[in-house]
Amino acid sequence: MIRHSKWAMIVCFGLLACSDDDSGIISPTESEPEASIAATLTLTQDQYTLVSLGASANLRVTATDQYGVYMANPAITWSTSDSLNVNVNSRGLITAMSQGTAIITAQAGTATTTASVTIKQEAADLAFTEDIIRFEVIQDTTRLVPIVKDSRGNLIDPFEATWSSGNESIVTVDNEGLITSVGNGRTGITMSSGSISEFLPVIVATDGLITISSITPSVLTEGSSGVIVGTGLWGTSGNQLTIGGHSVQVTAA
Repeated sequence: MIRHSKWAMIVCFGLLACSDDDSGIISPTESEPEASIAATLTLTQDQYTLVSLGASANLRVTATDQYGVYMANPAITWSTSDSLNVNVNSRGLITAMSQGTAIITAQAGTATTTASVTIKQEAADLAFTEDIIRFEVIQDTTRLVPIVKDSRGNLIDPFEATWSSGNESIVTVDNEGLITSVGNGRTGITMSSGSISEFLPVIVATDGLITISSITPSVLTEGSSGVIVGTGLWGTSGNQLTIGGHSVQVTAA
């Protein structure tokens, strides 16, 4: 019995000696938590329209990591598909450069999101270069070239407009602003673009209708002379004619 007790004590002390390093308890290895990485990006608005050159807007994006947790200050890289139309800076501020479209991309790591931007100037100011249009000849024409600007004073070219005549028995106007005198009287042309419009007075007053009965030769070019027979014409010399009080150069007839 005594021999067995000695061996038992030796074994016990041996075990205690083997576990004497540190705590004597073997623990599993602990891993560091994985760093947050942007997994999804969402823009608060994915379509923008700017109506004047130089206008700007801030694009705002929210991010969540791989655990679905909101990220307060993710590192975002911004880019534009067409910097001639829309510029974007490092903070997501877009600026209208010219009429057109662009796609703005926000990227953080492998996560991306996009917004479409349209630059379409809207008229805020209309003006004609003339105060009044006068015709002295029936079937005479002139094209109106108005000055159209957006809210920041930028010229709009090309612009969209609708045209109308106050009295088509006096003048007509096509969709390009070409007006034609039809009969004597006073009226006006109205141009509209967006929510604004401008009116231009027109007067047609003739001393008598111009009629041409014959032209000899049938083709007149600069430097040549010819004879035009009709009413309402006053010839000067060569191929200079006065029609309705206006001196004109005949190049063809």
